Amino acid sequence: MALTRMQQRRGTAAQWASENPILAAGEIGFETDEYKFKIGDGLSNWTALAYFSNADDVAAAIAEVIDMAPETLDTLNELAAAINDDPDFFTNIQTYADTAASTAQSNAQAYADALTYAIDDLTDVNTYDAADGQALVYDAASGDWIPGELTSSLAELSDVNTTGATDKNSLIYDEDSGIWIVGPGGGKFTVSTTAPADPQNGDTWFNSETGQSYLFYEDTDTGQWVEIAAPVVGFLDIDQLNDVQTAGASSGNVLKYNGTQWVNDTIELGNLVDTDVYDPADGDVLTYNSSSGNWESAQIPPGVSLGLVIALGG
Repeated sequence: MALTRMQQRRGTAAQWASENPILAAGEIGFETDEYKFKIGDGLSNWTALAYFSNADDVAAAIAEVIDMAPETLDTLNELAAAINDDPDFFTNIQTYADTAASTAQSNAQAYADALTYAIDDLTDVNTYDAADGQALVYDAASGDWIPGELTSSLAELSDVNTTGATDKNSLIYDEDSGIWIVGPGGGKFTVSTTAPADPQNGDTWFNSETGQSYLFYEDTDTGQWVEIAAPVVGFLDIDQLNDVQTAGASSGNVLKYNGTQWVNDTIELGNLVDTDVYDPADGDVLTYNSSSGNWESAQIPPGVSLGLVIALGG
C-alpha cells in the first residue's frame, strides 16, 4: 500500500510572529526552531492562538501548581483529605472566626460593665479625711494629690505679685515676667464742673461748665491734668458746615443750593416763582392776575396816581 505524506506549514517563531496569519480551521502551523505548533480556528491570528500542549508542557503546568508542596499534599485527593473532604470548609472557618470575635467582644464589654471606679482607686490620689469644699492639691513630698484648701486670695496665686500694693492701685500684666504686678490705677471718667479729687494716672475729666476735656498724667515726680480737647462753645456756626459757603454774605442774602453746596445769594422779584416782571418799564407796578396766579408788572394809566390804584385794588 502506498504511503500518504502530509507536509504542514512551517517557519521559525520570528517568521510566524512577523506574518501573523489566520490559519484555517484545523490547519497546523509548526515552529521549526521551537518544535511547537498551533492549530488554527479560521478566525484568530497566529499570535492569538495557544500552542498545542505536549507532555512536557503538561508536566511543567502541574509542577507550577504543586510549587514545592510536601509529598503528602501534592495531589488534590491529599488536599481534600486534609480538610476532611468538607466542601464548605472555608465558609465554616469564617463563621467560626466571626462567632469567636463576637463572643470575645461581648465578654470584654460585660467585664468592663461589671467594674466600678472611684477617684480613690487611682494610685497617685489620696482622699483620706477630705472635708467639704476642699480641692485636690499636688503634694510634691509624697507625689500624690491630697485634699487641701482652695486658694483664697490673689496673693496666693502663682502668676500674681501684690507686693507693695497701695490704695487705688491696679493689677497690670507684665509680659516680661508673665505675671500680674501692682501698678497705678486709672481709667475713670468723670463729668463735673470741678476736677475730681484723688485722681489716678489715666483718669479723664470733662468739665461740663466749659466743655473742656482733660487727662490726668503722672510723670516721675508729679501729676497734672492735661487738656486733650478744645471746648465747644454754644452751637456750630453755619459757615463751619462743609457744604455751606457764606463768604461775601451781605444783609438780606439767602442761602441758595447750586448743585453741590449752599451759597449766599440775593432775592429779587424776578427770582420768585409767582412773579412775572419780564421787561418792566419805569413807573410800572405789580398787579395780581387771577388767571395765571402771578403778580405781573403793568403801567399806571396817565393821570392815575399809585394811591388810587391801590385803593381800587389794582
